[in-house]
Amino acid sequence: MYSITDLVNMALKQIKVREIISLDDETVEAKGAKQTLPIVLETLLNKTDWRFAKVRRVLPKLDKDSINKEYATGKLMHENVYLYPDDVVRIRSVTSGRKENVEYELLSVKLHNREAFVPVLLSREERIELSYTRYCDEVNLWPAIFQRAFVHYFAYSMTMHSALGDAQATQLQLYNMAVKEAMASNTNEDKHRLRRDTGPLKARDW
Repeated sequence: MYSITDLVNMALKQIKVREIISLDDETVEAKGAKQTLPIVLETLLNKTDWRFAKVRRVLPKLDKDSINKEYATGKLMHENVYLYPDDVVRIRSVTSGRKENVEYELLSVKLHNREAFVPVLLSREERIELSYTRYCDEVNLWPAIFQRAFVHYFAYSMTMHSALGDAQATQLQLYNMAVKEAMASNTNEDKHRLRRDTGPLKARDW
């Protein structure tokens, strides 16, 4: 089973760049890889409704009394406010019971006991179920074809700021082929691997 470092090194090897021991190394290669990783992964996850990264979750309501009134708009106070998950890469659907494609709005609010703003979802509906692609960096959940697409796109991304023009073109071509194959495989799967909510979305110290 490969680790994220293994896959990164596969990509670096293809473009003849020195491999790394860890993403936390102090080397130029490790720093570049660490910066590139989330961009590459989010781009890939955004491509389609990957089954291994799919989540369906009923969102919990946020107590409006916890919202700092100085930052609260009239609309916010007159609609239902739901905690928004922090691992969303792309929303696939927002439903309420049997009602599909419900209207909603994403905002950031400030709470009484928090310095940072908190993302929330506003809707008139009394129940919101969110289906989305989550940020999934657990390599053991990635299908082999997704791993291959990741390696080629990572290699391509690492060459974008270098003089490796030929390598960049090659990796982009290999990536395009791999990601199309991965998306087709994902679409044709008979058995959905739906990652369901295993518990309530934690309000933490909100």
